[in-house]
Amino acid sequence: MGASPCGASEASTHPDCTATRLQKDLEQVLCSIAEAIPDVIAVVDREGRYEFVNSAFEKLVGPSRAEIVGHKIGEVMPIQELQGSMAHIHKALGGEPTAFELDLQLGGRQRNMAITLVPRQSEGGTPDGFIAVLDDVTIHRQRESRLIGLSERDGLTGLVNRQGLEAYLQRIPLGEAHGVAMLYVDLDRFKPVNDTWGHPVGDQLLQAVAARFLALVRPMDLVARVGGDEFVVVLGGMPGRAAAEQVADKLVATAARPFDLGGRRVLIGASVGVAFAGDDGWRGLMERADASLYRAKAAGRGRRA
Repeated sequence: MGASPCGASEASTHPDCTATRLQKDLEQVLCSIAEAIPDVIAVVDREGRYEFVNSAFEKLVGPSRAEIVGHKIGEVMPIQELQGSMAHIHKALGGEPTAFELDLQLGGRQRNMAITLVPRQSEGGTPDGFIAVLDDVTIHRQRESRLIGLSERDGLTGLVNRQGLEAYLQRIPLGEAHGVAMLYVDLDRFKPVNDTWGHPVGDQLLQAVAARFLALVRPMDLVARVGGDEFVVVLGGMPGRAAAEQVADKLVATAARPFDLGGRRVLIGASVGVAFAGDDGWRGLMERADASLYRAKAAGRGRRA
C-alpha cells in the first residue's frame, strides 16, 4: 500500500523502476566520462550554484569538491576575475549558449581559459542552469604570442612594429574606441647622430628613446616603432584631449633630455601629433595623428600639436 513500485523485488520490471534504473546508470556513465576526459567541467543550477564539478575542475580551482558543490560561482571564484564573464553567464542562465576566453589567476599562475557554457533546460523547457566546459589554452596562446612576436615586433627596440600596431588596433572594437588617443612621434635631429657617430650609436639612441617612452606610459598603453625614427603611442581611457596632451608634453620633455651613449652626450628632441579616435576608423586616426605631427614640426619642432 502506497509503496514505490521500485521498492519491491517482484516489481523490478515495472516501467517506472526500469526508467529510474536507466537514469541512474546514465548518470553514472556521464560522471565516469566527465572524470575521464581532461577538460574541466562544472554543472551550475539556475541560481548560479555548482551542482557538480569533475576532478579536473577541483584540481584547477584549488578548493575540494565538497567546498565547491552547493556554493555560488562568486563564492568559489574571485569576483574580480569573473568581471569579464558575467555577461556570458547571464546569457547561459537565460538559455543562450555562449563561448569566450578569459584570463584567470589560478593556482598562483595566470591562465588563459577557453570557456563554453551550454544551457540546461527543465522538463518544461525553461532554462535550468548550464554546463561549463573549460579548456586551458595558456600554452597555445603563449606559442601564438611568440609567433606574433617574431612578425609584429621591432627587432631593435622590442617595441611593436607597424604591422603589430595595425593588428593591435584591429583587435579593439570601434564601439570601444571612445577615449583612445594616438600620439605620433618623430625624433628631431636624429639623422645628424647617424652621420656623426654612425648607425651603431643611432641604434643605441633608438633603444634608449624606446625605454624612456615605455617608462612614461601605463602598462595598458602601447608604444610602437613604426619607422626609422618614428614612434606611435596609443593611450586608452583618456578622459579628454588635455590628458592626452599632457602625456605628449612628457614625451617631448623626455626626448629633450641628454642621452649618455657610451660616453657620448647626445642631444635630440621630438615632435608629437595628437589625435583622438573618431568615426573615420583606425586608418583615419593614424592619418590625423600624422597630420598633427607635421603641424608640430612646421611650427618649429620640439613641441606637440
